[in-house]
Amino acid sequence: MSFLTAAALAVGFLVLAPVIAHLLRRGRTPEREFPPALLVARLETHSKERARLEDRTLLSFRALMVLVLALLGATPLVRCSRLSVDRPHGASVAIALVLDDSHSMRARTRSGTARWDAAIEGARQLLRSVREGDAIALVLAGKPARIALGATTDLNAARAVLDDVRQTDRSSDLENAIGLARAAIANLEQPDRKVIVLGDLAGSNLNEPDLSAPLESLREPVNDCALVTARRQGDRLNVSLACSAAALGARQLRLANDAPLEGVLAEPNAMNRLSLEPQHGSQTLAFGLRDGAPDFDLQLSPPDDNPDNDQAAVFRATTELNVAVVTDAEGASVITGGPTIIEQALGAVRPDVGVRPLVLLPDETRALEPFAALILNDPAGLGPESRAALSEWLEKGGVALGLLGPASSGLQLSSTLEPFVERSARWEPASAPLGVNSGSVSWLGPEGSSLLDVTRAGRMRLDGAELPGTSVVASWQDGVPFLLRRRLGSGLVISAGLPAAVEHSDFALRPAFLALLDHVISEAEQRRGPGLSAVGDRWSFPGDKRVSIEGPSGAVALVREGCDAETEPGSDCTTGALVATPELAGRYTVLNDGVEQARTARLDEHEITDPPGSWLPTRAAQAAADETGSIDTSPELALALLILFAGELALRVGSEARRKRRAARALG
Repeated sequence: MSFLTAAALAVGFLVLAPVIAHLLRRGRTPEREFPPALLVARLETHSKERARLEDRTLLSFRALMVLVLALLGATPLVRCSRLSVDRPHGASVAIALVLDDSHSMRARTRSGTARWDAAIEGARQLLRSVREGDAIALVLAGKPARIALGATTDLNAARAVLDDVRQTDRSSDLENAIGLARAAIANLEQPDRKVIVLGDLAGSNLNEPDLSAPLESLREPVNDCALVTARRQGDRLNVSLACSAAALGARQLRLANDAPLEGVLAEPNAMNRLSLEPQHGSQTLAFGLRDGAPDFDLQLSPPDDNPDNDQAAVFRATTELNVAVVTDAEGASVITGGPTIIEQALGAVRPDVGVRPLVLLPDETRALEPFAALILNDPAGLGPESRAALSEWLEKGGVALGLLGPASSGLQLSSTLEPFVERSARWEPASAPLGVNSGSVSWLGPEGSSLLDVTRAGRMRLDGAELPGTSVVASWQDGVPFLLRRRLGSGLVISAGLPAAVEHSDFALRPAFLALLDHVISEAEQRRGPGLSAVGDRWSFPGDKRVSIEGPSGAVALVREGCDAETEPGSDCTTGALVATPELAGRYTVLNDGVEQARTARLDEHEITDPPGSWLPTRAAQAAADETGSIDTSPELALALLILFAGELALRVGSEARRKRRAARALG
């Protein structure tokens, strides 16, 4: 306590003044008539009465008034360990609070408090220190950064939004969040504008004068190892781990129900790899699973500073996006051997996708259900059973790409090319180089311009072979259709006028081919969904479908693109795709027009491996938010003083009235 604070509080000793004043009061000796005294001569005498306190209630009020006056005088000098906004110019300020709601904020500080809870409490303290006329904006730093509250002078609205903000498992997007915060208050009339970051600053170092990061406890290193993913793929279990630089002590992989892990693992020596020494960074472990192993929860023990990422569910429903490739190995092979050119292209475009080569197209829909997309290269016609299975699979949301070539024109009597094109499609040999109109394939991006002089051998004539509902999305330079697009139920059919065989064209060697494959996978993801995606990545669904999603914390809200509100029955907003954003890591069950899908939202390893950042405060930044702010209780104390003064006045009036009544009775 400083000398000024002690001196201000010493005013409270003046409470002795009313006590001394009451003690100095002298009461008169009460006079009583003694009848025999009338027989003797009158003699005046005086008697002293011992000093005593009178009107103790009135004394209490006066003493309290002196104490309140002392506190009122000391208030500007008293400081506490809490966040407050300083006002170097005494005017109103504009504050943008950047709250980090990423997964790393789930870690515990040395006091045992979660970083997120400490950040929320800091934000509440800052809001308690603002005044009328100040502007508040609230930005969330989880990826992608977003504005939770635009700049407003309605402090009650700011407090309500802060109460509704929830922790997520997103990765950090601090740089963009700071940019949004600056933009939110850039054009306000308040002369002082402050950006205050409440987070661990993982991977960032702040040293700019308009930025403040006052909570140092959020930037303490934590002992954290996480189960990032635990994926079951066939008879294999792939486990991804990540540890912070401050991770200490060995970890043990085990089942959450304490059952022996050997009961689900097929490897006899797997136990040697279940005890792990923490190492900074990421690592992947692979185990063999026993036949018929049930679903289970994998756990990392003992718990550390972030127990929320020490458990992961392992279930039989695949979360991998699988693509089936039906092709003749000789017709789509490369000189170097190995996988076909389509498989290699898929691996280059989307290495996270599972590619399954098939010799023949299955005759049953059940065999196609594991796949989200299907690529047929130069099919020699489809029989009735294959057509029926393919059509049923497409109507449930599958995506098929047909690369039609010479073999597709020599159809047998019972075979057709449906659902791609009609039987009238035919192979046309070329006598000169042929190219695709680059303007018609601009939707593929700049790669579309790579289809000039793509073939010398020939092309598939698709004009006149379009099935009902087909649209031309790319054409040759002479106007003949090159790519056809057709919706079938919830699915999509794309037909191309060239095969992937290099002896017929350079199509499979051009960047546009890779762009087309990426487009097919993107369409499959929209309908079937990415089996594994990062928390915060948007999931998109066709706008005319009935979709519901259940996640780790219950139902997930769906929003229509171009609409501000969540979709509800009877909503006027009925256009645009349906979009959902998973906020938490874990398993999600998607019901898309009655078809159930399993998806997994995964953590970002950088949320565990990136160390906390640093803040190099400048004088201006220190003035933005201080952890030792002043307590302004003067309005409350002034009101209490006014109440005490009114009470003291009422007591004095009442005491005087009682004295007059007693005197009147004595005279009477």
